[in-house]
Amino acid sequence: MVPWRPEKGVSYAAGVACIYYRKRAESEILLVLTKEEIIRQTDGSDFVKRSAWQLPIGTFEPGKDADLVVTAIRETKEEAGYKLPRSAVEEAPYVSRGQPSDREGSDKHETITFLVGLEELPEKVHQAPDPHIKRVAWFPLSAVLTHYRPKLEGVAMASKHWYTLSMFADQIRRIDKEKKGCKEFA
Repeated sequence: MVPWRPEKGVSYAAGVACIYYRKRAESEILLVLTKEEIIRQTDGSDFVKRSAWQLPIGTFEPGKDADLVVTAIRETKEEAGYKLPRSAVEEAPYVSRGQPSDREGSDKHETITFLVGLEELPEKVHQAPDPHIKRVAWFPLSAVLTHYRPKLEGVAMASKHWYTLSMFADQIRRIDKEKKGCKEFA
């Protein structure tokens, strides 16, 4: 296997859509609620980044992260307080979204989201999440896999995170039915 190397001029982020597949109850997905932030723009104006539910995700840090699997594991631990096994992330299917970048030194920003399915809750390593995170919660899949961007506890899910999940929706539903022992697939 050829080791992954970041491309020159590309910034990266990685995270997980972590699904806890349950046999006798509704399966759940791990989400984090970000705090509202005021971000100073380069022109001196302020931008208000609203609080939103999202997947644990963050920036690849050269020198700190060997690859995007490490980034996804680190971000899940920092933001949600859960330690995922490397093998669960390495073997997971993923989606990649690229877009033009406004980050210094990069023309393109690539976000990789791994679909990590677990039959047991991952190890909880700490209670105090990242300072930018207001709350961590597991939500029923039916509350998130909808045809419209959901509001959870009165707060909308971040649109790009909901869109990423919608790309996995059929696969998540199929695996969930398999784990529950259903013979027919939708």
